[in-house]
Amino acid sequence: MTRSQFEITRGCLVRSKDKLLNSHFRKTHLEPLIEEGGEFVELIEQQIKPLVAIRSVYQKRESEYRVTEEQVSQFIREKGDRYWLGVHNPLLKEILSEPSYEVPDDIETEPECSEEFDADVSTTDDLEELVHA
Repeated sequence: MTRSQFEITRGCLVRSKDKLLNSHFRKTHLEPLIEEGGEFVELIEQQIKPLVAIRSVYQKRESEYRVTEEQVSQFIREKGDRYWLGVHNPLLKEILSEPSYEVPDDIETEPECSEEFDADVSTTDDLEELVHA
């Protein structure tokens, strides 16, 4: 699949910098994403919580909250700056901003396995052999 199939202009990886990132993922996904005009956006808990909360309200708007879609939208328009909703949410602003075109260098990296632990698992179906490799 290509970006043109979905009319996507660029991609964005939203992820905590504290979550370990292995070198395979960095080389296979993150670096090509950045090279093609995408970006890495740090996921910060305080910025995502209001979005998750308003999504939950929206999904249960009729059954539990007895509000309309328009009332939810109106709340976002009127109170978004106070509660980090809609265009006022820093996470959404960063995702929609111009990309930095850089791979962050402060992402936690998983330790690499030493060669002694790099067993060739492609040649066997024997679980016992894989466990003792």
